[in-house]
Amino acid sequence: LAACAQPPSHAGFTETLTTRSISVTEAELSLSAPDSAPAGSAIDVTWVGPDADLDNIQVGPVGSSEYSDYAYTETGNPVRLILPAQPGTYEIRYRFRDSEAILTRPITVTATDVSINAPESAPAGSTQMIGWTGPNAPLDIIQIGKPGEGYITYAYVENGNPLPLLMPVEPGTYELRYRFRDAEVIATRMIQITPVTAQLLSQPSVVAGAEVIVGWDGPNYPNDYIALGKAGETSYATFAYTSDGNPARLIAPTATGDYELRYVTGETALTAVPMTVTAP
Repeated sequence: LAACAQPPSHAGFTETLTTRSISVTEAELSLSAPDSAPAGSAIDVTWVGPDADLDNIQVGPVGSSEYSDYAYTETGNPVRLILPAQPGTYEIRYRFRDSEAILTRPITVTATDVSINAPESAPAGSTQMIGWTGPNAPLDIIQIGKPGEGYITYAYVENGNPLPLLMPVEPGTYELRYRFRDAEVIATRMIQITPVTAQLLSQPSVVAGAEVIVGWDGPNYPNDYIALGKAGETSYATFAYTSDGNPARLIAPTATGDYELRYVTGETALTAVPMTVTAP
């Protein structure tokens, strides 16, 4: 059969067949918000605008594309924004389709009180009640860590004021921090973590599989326990929580050898005494 004739190729070429004009009129735009508000506080912003897909209201430094918080217009009118933690002059923007700021208005962020109220020192591993003053924004936390290092424990400020915070188990100088929106530290204060001690009293040897009775003296924090494990190893063969009573009662392992009894708080053994597990 003869091949069908093909139309000429127009690859890379387009032709406009007809046109018509359209007039784009100026849209009504407005932003209504306080002229000033405290740092870290929440404000409501009323808006008038296109409400196109991805339109959002944001707050950030004047003349910059950076922002500290935003909300999509589709979420409601007004929208709620969290102001920056640092005082200064900022701007609220209507950002069209998340690409172009089509309207801005200034806002002054004023200073606010931020402080941490805590004892000068606390025993290692204890739980302390920490008072605070601050923005109380979503995700605000109080944390503790070594100065210049990451945190060891933390608690959200929404848990109360004062709020319970677990202290580190290693003694030393630490730093309490108010962390704004889990992103920016806006207040600190130092705290000294002091050592705690423990003592264990038990027989020096026990028959394999027999009951081990251990008298103890220690901080008795939640989840503290008495463990019996191989000497020189961190693992244990058996344990009992101190909250279960004093003396603690454990069952000796069936494998004979050199072991040690440990008083453990957190992941730290406060003391250890040797014990030999003998054959029946």
